[in-house]
Amino acid sequence: MAFGNQITINQQTHQRTMKRINVLNYVFLAANILENKDPNELNSSILLHLEKAQEKLQRVWGKMEMMRLAESQIEYNSLTADYRSAIESYVDKNNSAILLNTPFTELLNSENNLMFNAFGNKVRQIIYRHILLRAISELWIEHLTQMEALRVSIRMEAYAQQDPLVQYKNYSTDTFRDLLANIRLAVISKMFRLQPSKPKSAAMKPKENKQSVTQGQEQSIKKKGRKRHKKK
Repeated sequence: MAFGNQITINQQTHQRTMKRINVLNYVFLAANILENKDPNELNSSILLHLEKAQEKLQRVWGKMEMMRLAESQIEYNSLTADYRSAIESYVDKNNSAILLNTPFTELLNSENNLMFNAFGNKVRQIIYRHILLRAISELWIEHLTQMEALRVSIRMEAYAQQDPLVQYKNYSTDTFRDLLANIRLAVISKMFRLQPSKPKSAAMKPKENKQSVTQGQEQSIKKKGRKRHKKK
């Protein structure tokens, strides 16, 4: 990837600076690679790539979920009935029996991909549900704002010899169609980027507690020394 320098003005100091930029960006490179390819073959290859990426993400999410359960010292039997039913519906009877009798630390060491996929399938459903609900809530508020502005400004259509009611129906249909398209775009753009948080180790918490206790003791000793000095 080729780089170059560009002259820019710093907004804070109002001085001329040199900024390093990409002369040849990824969009231009991708356009040259895909220029002479068949659109149907390109669509099938992209879908195949996304499906493989989705499978790998599912395995990674399942391993992270099992690590979280192992760090929290949660047993499989203590999980909710809905959670266990979702896992058991994905695996066979032998693996279901292994889940009942084996802790998560041993399951992580066994590198059982079927187990990882089972837990990853559950996490993937939660992540996709979160993405969908968040996209709907954000874009729905924006849609209501647009509809309110349209309701106020639609009366201006009468000056153009247009029926405001008919134009309002047309515009509202177009905005709702755009809303659905934006929801799909928001979900697809975040499906492969949003990841569950990595579980924090419980070994760090006692150290933090010890530090806070020692700091509190030092502060109390300093306060006592100040009080004794004032009495003298």
